[in-house]
Amino acid sequence: MINSKLEIKLGDESVLLWFNNFSVFELNKLYGTTQEDILKKVNERFEENYMLLLSDLIKVGIKGNCLARGKTTPKIYKNINEHLATADTSELVKVWDVFYNMMGGDIKDDKKKEPVTKTANQ
Repeated sequence: MINSKLEIKLGDESVLLWFNNFSVFELNKLYGTTQEDILKKVNERFEENYMLLLSDLIKVGIKGNCLARGKTTPKIYKNINEHLATADTSELVKVWDVFYNMMGGDIKDDKKKEPVTKTANQ
């Protein structure tokens, strides 16, 4: 289940992002893709411009929060890029960390690595 909330500071405002099912569908709609291809599109956007990717993630996080709670989109939504241009990078890193974990980046590998040992023949 996709469910990650984050509050960030942009300019003088605190903005609540909620990465949930609504935000996933908003990201698919924004990139014109399906769930299966979303990571490819995220990677392409990253290569194009990391800040634009963060802008997209913040937008879908805002939309996810508003759609789930039945609220209107805040005014800051329309000028996110202006706020990102001068935002504290520590706030922006939080957005990436939550999104990365939401997409499974924090899942540990179940396979235990066997220690490599030297034998007399090596």
